[in-house]
Amino acid sequence: MVDNGVELAVSNESCSTTDDEPDAELQYFTDLPDDTGESSLVIIQGGVDLDPGDEVGLFDASGIIDSDGNAGNILVGAGVWTGDQIEIVGIEAIDLSQFGGPILPGYVGGNAIVYKVWKASTNTEYNANAEYSAGSGNWGAVLTVISVIEPVFSVTQNLDLDPYSFNMASFNVAIEDASTSSVFGDLDLLLVKDDASAYYVPSFNVDQIQNVNVLEGYKIFLNGGDAQSFAVEGLPCVLSTSIGLDAYTMNLLAYLPQECMATSEVFSGYEDDILVVKNDDSDYYVPAFGVETLAEMCPGEAYAIFLNGADGMDFTYPSDGVVSFDNNLIELNDHALSDDKREMNEDYITRSQRDDVQSTEESQLILFNTVTGVIEEGDILRAYARGELVGSINIVDEHLSGIRGVDLVAHAKTDLTDYVDNKILKGYVEGDAIEVRLFSRARNAELAVVGNLDIGVYGKPLSVGNAVVLDQLATPTSFELTQNYPNPFNPSTTIKYNVEQNGLVSLNVYDIMGRLVKTLVDNQYRVAGNTSGYSVLWNGVDNNGQQVSAGLYIYRLQSGSMSTTNKMILLK
Repeated sequence: MVDNGVELAVSNESCSTTDDEPDAELQYFTDLPDDTGESSLVIIQGGVDLDPGDEVGLFDASGIIDSDGNAGNILVGAGVWTGDQIEIVGIEAIDLSQFGGPILPGYVGGNAIVYKVWKASTNTEYNANAEYSAGSGNWGAVLTVISVIEPVFSVTQNLDLDPYSFNMASFNVAIEDASTSSVFGDLDLLLVKDDASAYYVPSFNVDQIQNVNVLEGYKIFLNGGDAQSFAVEGLPCVLSTSIGLDAYTMNLLAYLPQECMATSEVFSGYEDDILVVKNDDSDYYVPAFGVETLAEMCPGEAYAIFLNGADGMDFTYPSDGVVSFDNNLIELNDHALSDDKREMNEDYITRSQRDDVQSTEESQLILFNTVTGVIEEGDILRAYARGELVGSINIVDEHLSGIRGVDLVAHAKTDLTDYVDNKILKGYVEGDAIEVRLFSRARNAELAVVGNLDIGVYGKPLSVGNAVVLDQLATPTSFELTQNYPNPFNPSTTIKYNVEQNGLVSLNVYDIMGRLVKTLVDNQYRVAGNTSGYSVLWNGVDNNGQQVSAGLYIYRLQSGSMSTTNKMILLK
């Protein structure tokens, strides 16, 4: 029986036979090493929660696994439980290489004996605990006798949460008491919400969620500035459970497996149904465009998923039909992200991602399949909303060679003042126009970018298009020298200026006789396109550090062949 995605019980009626004894031939723990001539005997006298036909496997986590002498986890003995005492022989490793012979795999004397149980009724492998009446629990004893062996069915899940942000979290075990007050009771918690906007706010006695559903993801916001952790325990979720996802909304997808899996494996066969998947760090998976900064999905996380098209769908996590519990954690090694792919993805993220903008609760992926024009590796593509920076990415070789599209993530404005005093995370507001510029390191200036995004405003899951970087400033500025303020002044005044082209700038103060009094800007490099301009303060002191007398002064700005002057008055 399956309830809320968790396997509660399994009926064996359909598997019953008229035989008095079950088939004693191994079906699951069959990958045993060849006999080496050396062994240990393990006698198991009794079992808890074992049915006839279940199997017991004996392992050495650091045994010899091959003829090269490599160490690792190896099955060295197994037997079928018949309801009575069983005797299992463990095979010991033998090294004959010093005699010109092979190294024969098996256990290593002194290593701990590891026990596992395969339940035939559910086709599931579990760790097991053993009580000894003879022997130390290590390989190599003359005789090991176990009075009782018992499979471990429950799984402990640990979750880590960060402050000042909405953590997207989910559960993959059936919690005996799933009430919100029980599950989240150990946390200093502000609120929890689901994708249907139901809330749990304990400090205000609001509980619209009431019970945690393992098929749902949740957004959790903590009180205070410290990270927090908590744990839950229960039966593992059944991966064959179907999860309903709705169209035209960001679904919070719970992660049911007990180990990390490659994102492409999780959604294998669903690629045409999915537009965007993202985590709370704004890593993305967009199968239609080859974006996979979200390369791996892991327990404890929830994922925002937006479907492609107008129809909802039922989603099921992949499974090879057997779930292996190792140290109370499930292994799905066939679907794990390869080390090479993980390293490649982490290397790309390290080189391309920037932290110019703080990550917020919501984000939008701006995906350019190609960016051409005046662009080089090391430049920075920036997203703006109302002139404010909301996202940026380093241009790397993969972007220029076409191996990857430019996956620019923009962050939404998030007002946290209800939760944290004066805490507003800057970002775009839904409906703001998307503006993109390129910071050229060679020119030390932002260049204009034109594109053909399919969605030109913020507030959607994804915008896609191509872009061209023009050989012109993104925000042209003019050569300008403003009136000092205040004027007249005493003791100091501020002079603002700007430039039309990149270059060296000088700003000097003269008396009415044309003699140099003070150099405020001495051939310093200034970049055009800075809409805020530049400013300098004069405190009425000359180049020798002496206070000048009251009167009329002239200040002159020069940049290349362009120059302009203005007047100011210093009072007593």
